[in-house]
Amino acid sequence: PFSGDGEDWAAGLVLRWNLFAGFGRSAAVRRADAARAIARTRYEAALREARAGIAAAREAVTAARQASRAAAVANEAAGLGRDLMRRRFEEGLATAMDLLAAEARAVLARSRAIDAEADRLVAEARLRYVTTIHVSE
Repeated sequence: PFSGDGEDWAAGLVLRWNLFAGFGRSAAVRRADAARAIARTRYEAALREARAGIAAAREAVTAARQASRAAAVANEAAGLGRDLMRRRFEEGLATAMDLLAAEARAVLARSRAIDAEADRLVAEARLRYVTTIHVSE
């Protein structure tokens, strides 16, 4: 093709740009802004929910620890009452019914102390679970 001298060649490039797309670009921008706002709102709601869950778990641990300490003190008091009643019974100052009632109170207090300790352990495990879940995500 370049064999003849004096021949003219021309090469060109055509570009077309649509300057007005009927507000299509601005509508797409508005949709993207709306989607971003929805995502941010959902993220903030999930974050508030996670913080509330952690706060509730911490409060449950505090309450369970206090209940466990109170149940332990009540258990100790019931045990001392049972021992005192046993001595009174041995000395003839109390009836068998009094001794059985003291034994029943001691057993009930022991059961409540065990339940309170189990509740404390469950509350602490739940706190560890909730903090692990929300920290790792």
